Formats: sequence, C-alpha cells, structure tokens
Amino acid sequence: MEAWGYDIFDNDEANDIRALFENELETGASVAHATAEILRESKDALNDSESAPIIWLALAALQLDHGELQANVRDHALAAIDSGTDLKRWEAEAKPEDIAGRRRVLDGLRARLMEHR
Repeated sequence: MEAWGYDIFDNDEANDIRALFENELETGASVAHATAEILRESKDALNDSESAPIIWLALAALQLDHGELQANVRDHALAAIDSGTDLKRWEAEAKPEDIAGRRRVLDGLRARLMEHR
C-alpha cells in the first residue's frame, strides 16, 4: 500500500475504493449498489489482514459522506478501529507524528460512526 498521508483516503487502496464508489454513483447507482459492487470486487482483499481494514474504513467514510451508513459497514469499520489492526500497521511503518495523526483520524471516524449506532 502506497500512503502519502494519514487521512482515510491518503493511500492507493482507499483512493481506488473511493474512485470505484463515485464512478458507480455517477452511473446512477445507489449507495447500496456501489457498496455491493466494491464488496464483490474486493472479495479476496477482504480476507487480507492489511487490506480489509482499509476497505471497511473507506466504505464507512463514503457512506457517511452520502448519508447512507449501512449497519454491517459501520460494524466492520468499528471493529477495524477497535481492534487496532489498522493502527498497528502504522506503528510498524510510520513516524510518531503520522501515527498520532492517523489515531486522530480514526478517533474522528469512530465518533461519527457511533452517532449512527
């Protein structure tokens, strides 16, 4: 995964998810359909311990931005945040200030997700 910052979409994989999601919406697809398409295309990646959190976090952020958060996406994103899996990857590869930034981003997303529980 190529990352250039600590925001949710500051890496290649999340950015690709966003592009696919937005492309689906531009064709007239619903948020639910766009999500299903991403999950279908990401089937193998969802079994990867590094990719799965990125996918769930990106989907949750996209759904929140479009006002249609699905419970299963919310729950997977919260699990990715609460398990610390995403942050552990950062702790192994990033500078302390980037780890702190990622933690703030994840905390902010978690707060937004909890508002929709």
